[in-house]
Amino acid sequence: MTRPRLGIYLHSPLGSGHARRLAAIAAAWAVTGDVVWLADRPQGAAGETVLLAPAWSGQGWPDSDAEARLARRGTQVATWLDEHPIDLLVLEYYPFGRRAYGPELAPVVAWAHGRHVPTVVSVRDVIGKPLGILGATWLATRPMLGGARLTVTWPALIGASASAGISFTVSLLAATLAFDGALLEQAKLGVLA
Repeated sequence: MTRPRLGIYLHSPLGSGHARRLAAIAAAWAVTGDVVWLADRPQGAAGETVLLAPAWSGQGWPDSDAEARLARRGTQVATWLDEHPIDLLVLEYYPFGRRAYGPELAPVVAWAHGRHVPTVVSVRDVIGKPLGILGATWLATRPMLGGARLTVTWPALIGASASAGISFTVSLLAATLAFDGALLEQAKLGVLA
């Protein structure tokens, strides 16, 4: 029996929090499966790393060749995935780079969709946004801090905060259900942009 293979696509060159979160996921998966990282720098975590071409030119961001460079990286990832199939794809989504990283993400999302590979996107949005909203609301409503009384129920606030973290994923799901072909690809790019 072959071990299930997890592909972790780490496309953001900024920060290290996302890499730490993904390293924890990789360590847990490595117990029963294989892990491959697709990243622009070596990952000192479980699994092998496939190094991507640099996303940055070293001359600031974005530069005149950024879109073409990111499109080449996206093609590099899709080609690698064709040659080394995976069972699950995890994308760490850089929230401030939607437009900038669109040319890189589009071929990867299209590859996963075309091969029916389950894709997990933006774990931090699904967990972090609701916790942030609830935590900030709790602090803002503390009488000892001079906070105002909560005007909605906590269950309603929990539901609303949970929906804040799923907008990107739900947008991709709605586009997948509503469109196909070139129109679907345009819708996906619109969500990523």
